[in-house]
Amino acid sequence: MARPAMKITGVKELVKNFDLGARDVRNFARGATHKVASIVTKRTRKGARKHSGTLRKNIKSKRRRARGDMFRSDVIIRGVATKGRIGEKGAPYYWYFLEYGTVHMTPKPFVGPALDATRPEAHTIFRDDIMRRAIKSMERRA
Repeated sequence: MARPAMKITGVKELVKNFDLGARDVRNFARGATHKVASIVTKRTRKGARKHSGTLRKNIKSKRRRARGDMFRSDVIIRGVATKGRIGEKGAPYYWYFLEYGTVHMTPKPFVGPALDATRPEAHTIFRDDIMRRAIKSMERRA
């Protein structure tokens, strides 16, 4: 599965113009990154087929540790076996078959379309969320 990345510029200007600390701006960016991931999660859940509801319940967004000034939030499908470990009982292992299809089944993608639908809006969502957090922080300080 593709690993989309987004490069944001202008953090130094935000620190300088709004009299905010670098730590505050990092926290704003971390939260905004997770907001974009949560929107992708909601759209992925909406597009997933509902048979028993197990697949939809197990689609989550999770913050991950990243190095330096990079931030990471992943959209994951919980309970799926990774790195040789056995997943939870009743885990929706079949999501991959739905997304990409099999020899006997045509693909019915739900992750890719959710990601594609969010991609054009991601920068706007990110920018608006950072600005909302910065204004809220400045109001608290005043």
